[in-house]
Amino acid sequence: MAALLQHWWSHPSDIHEADSQWCAIFSTFDLHMARYNCLDSEIWHQTRHLEFWRKDVWLLPIHQSCPTGHWVLAVILVSTGNILLFDSLADMAPWKWEIGEIMLLITCLVLASNREGHPLHIITEEG
Repeated sequence: MAALLQHWWSHPSDIHEADSQWCAIFSTFDLHMARYNCLDSEIWHQTRHLEFWRKDVWLLPIHQSCPTGHWVLAVILVSTGNILLFDSLADMAPWKWEIGEIMLLITCLVLASNREGHPLHIITEEG
């Protein structure tokens, strides 16, 4: 899903070019990198091409392998600090753990971006 959207929005001749200017599309792999304590520099290397520090909306497709193996979409609204989760198969309870992981990824992205000279004015517990 993420690859399709990235391909769709990355071609300047496409009608969706304007949309791609305000939206960064991450991958589930980025979330796994944060989950398994990869260095911020590794996450930066993986995501810098997205220029996420310039985007107002971050899309994070998440593959849920248990119990049924389906996709969920996290929409991170940078300017408001909101995270919207779209999951047609789950209720609120399973997402308490996932929100923590999403916040961990956001923290890694903010710290790496700030360190690389692309300030993101997002308050995290680590700065």
